[in-house]
Amino acid sequence: MEDKKANIFATILILALLVVIIAARVSLKLSKTFYLIAGVDISLILAVICFLIIRSRYNKERKLLVSRFVSEGRELRIEYSFLRKVAGVPTKFKLEDLEEATDGFRSLIGKGGSGRVPVKEPPDSDVVVVDLLAADDDDASTVGSGRNLRRAVEFGKTHVVRPKGKHQATIVWLHGLGDNGSSWSQLLETLPLPNIKWICPTAPSQPISLFGGFPSTAWFDVVDINENGPDDMEGLDVAAAHVANLLSNEPADIKLGVGGFSMGAATSLYSATCFALGKYGNGNPYPINLSTIIGLSGWLPCAKTLAGKLEEEQIKNRAASLPIIVCHGKADDVVPFKFGEKSSQALLSNGFKKVTFKPYSALGHYTIPQEMDELCAWLTSTLGLEGNPLKSKTPKSTDPFSPTSAFESLKTLIPVIPNHSTPSPDFKVLPFSKGRPLVFSSGGDANTTPVWHLGWVSLADCKVLLASCGVDLKEDSLVYLGPKVEEDLVYWAVDLAEDGFVSELGGRKLCFVELRTLMVAADWADQRAMDELAIAGNARALLEWHNVSQFCGSCGGKTVPKEAGRRKQCSNETCRKRVYPRVDPVVIMLVIDRENDRALLSRQSRYVPRMWSCLAGFIEPGESLEEAVRRETWEETGIEVGEVVYHSSQPWPVGPSSMPCQLMLGFFAFAKTLDINVDKEELEDAQWHSREEVKKALAVAEYRKAQRTAAAKVEQICKGVERSQSLSTDFNLESGELAPMFIPGPFAIAHHLISAWVDQAPGDVHSKQQAGVSLSSL
Repeated sequence: MEDKKANIFATILILALLVVIIAARVSLKLSKTFYLIAGVDISLILAVICFLIIRSRYNKERKLLVSRFVSEGRELRIEYSFLRKVAGVPTKFKLEDLEEATDGFRSLIGKGGSGRVPVKEPPDSDVVVVDLLAADDDDASTVGSGRNLRRAVEFGKTHVVRPKGKHQATIVWLHGLGDNGSSWSQLLETLPLPNIKWICPTAPSQPISLFGGFPSTAWFDVVDINENGPDDMEGLDVAAAHVANLLSNEPADIKLGVGGFSMGAATSLYSATCFALGKYGNGNPYPINLSTIIGLSGWLPCAKTLAGKLEEEQIKNRAASLPIIVCHGKADDVVPFKFGEKSSQALLSNGFKKVTFKPYSALGHYTIPQEMDELCAWLTSTLGLEGNPLKSKTPKSTDPFSPTSAFESLKTLIPVIPNHSTPSPDFKVLPFSKGRPLVFSSGGDANTTPVWHLGWVSLADCKVLLASCGVDLKEDSLVYLGPKVEEDLVYWAVDLAEDGFVSELGGRKLCFVELRTLMVAADWADQRAMDELAIAGNARALLEWHNVSQFCGSCGGKTVPKEAGRRKQCSNETCRKRVYPRVDPVVIMLVIDRENDRALLSRQSRYVPRMWSCLAGFIEPGESLEEAVRRETWEETGIEVGEVVYHSSQPWPVGPSSMPCQLMLGFFAFAKTLDINVDKEELEDAQWHSREEVKKALAVAEYRKAQRTAAAKVEQICKGVERSQSLSTDFNLESGELAPMFIPGPFAIAHHLISAWVDQAPGDVHSKQQAGVSLSSL
């Protein structure tokens, strides 16, 4: 309306000035006075026209900004979807479920999203009344009393993504302006963070000044995306109080955090300042103890007024202890990059010492897989999320759970088995035979996939098993794996005779199953399965190392176990050489042709038909990782490699027995030459494949079907119905009969290298910048 009035006024003014010129021409002829009046009028007309042009361009850019702010926040980039990469097939939804997942069709489901139907906990809709009393009011001690009410808002639906593994942390995730909690819950559900519970609320719908008063879902009002713009303190306090309310019912031992995108990131960073100050902006106390803050493509409200407020010692300590990650794209045209950069600087300068700032060169106002990968790595490290539950830390030698103390207890127990009371800590043993762990299967029926479990046995049962193989139980035959202090248990592994066989024990049908089979049969979204794979991999590597290191490499003397089997020592008194578990490093690389947007994939003769993977090779002595990548690529394919970029790593304890544990180090390698000259002694074939070809191979591969098939096979093996341990046939089930190629499943690092390249924009391949990817976190 204001634009229309301005245009009418400008038009009338121009017409009036033209009338003045005409009247002057008639009355003054061509005198000097006429020329003077005409010149002034024409100047005014030109000024009005320039004003209209500038105002029109400003309004056009403003409308475009508003449009992007709403649409880009709503249409989330979910190329990283686990379902698309692993399940590889579209997900079907019922119409009513789709309506529920899209908040009444007001938002889009991201491509490949799971379409998760909201869990009605917390309630679908909460009317939150926030007491906004002045800080000096005697009654301003609580949030939510309703006295002196200034703002009552109705929040939308809250979507909960439950943890798939052990619950260790809860994070409230806040969407951006115009979005809702449903769209983000779909993305967060695909992240490899099974220990985190995500709570995704929907902001209230309220008039937004930036939109000229038009209502939109928003955590607070915003006048303009400008660092000098006013802050809606009441709205920020309402949003922060709602977040605190959502976190208030979590168990005491759970770590709590707040994260968000765009306006949601601004709210999460404001919550960080409330936590440090111990109060909201209105002076009411802040009740939640936060452990982490995440801000993607956002800004820090009240940044200029923060200085000087964090002077008290207790406030300083809270600020210094809070880990914060701020991520921002340099190509962000909605919330400019400088806002994210200045926000992180403001936090650091005001005593928030654990601030991590991650810039992304080509990132706009959305998320990309690289950003989410690095966020997952940061959260895993910051929150101490579990990998191998027995390897988090080794107790000190004086601790009863330490290798030395546990071994001494073991020596006193073995002679009196089974006539002994339950010790503290108690011991559990995982038997192996020919490198195969003992497992049992449960839960399989016509509607559910069977689930395998490691077959832990007591010391007494272990003694019986060894006796059946003609072997006495000795303390030196057991290898220390680690403790679970909270369960008062120490875990061990033992290698039985070559023909060890167990049919039933304690009502469970057990069998020794190949670890590679278990890797295929594991649900990689199940944290319990990942934990057990990590334990089994560690145990197998140690036992195989014991088998291949029975004699000293220096003098040929017999080696004996030390430190509960964690190292060995030569028994020759003149040698006494110490021997430590062996790890063989291997580089595995996806070679990329940047110019033509292709990747080099290869086949070995031992591969099942139609399977293609990455190049790989062992590192030579005195060779750097980058040199190994370049050398192996040239030796096997004749291609010269320039830039080498690290991606991630994975232990591989299923290699040949002579190499009990390989460490796979994954890289992207960028080709300098393109002509392929295959070394037929190493490879059967190597070819360039376009991004679309590889993407199609990932899309049609039925990895979930292969997992279910392998899980059913493990169940049949445990029941004694199936004897074959080979999975070659099962691997062929990973893709349809007409698919020309398929990629290894998610149990292999090659899968994740290839998927990462497919999901990123052409030429935009970067390091994951994390410590490594283990069996328990891929």
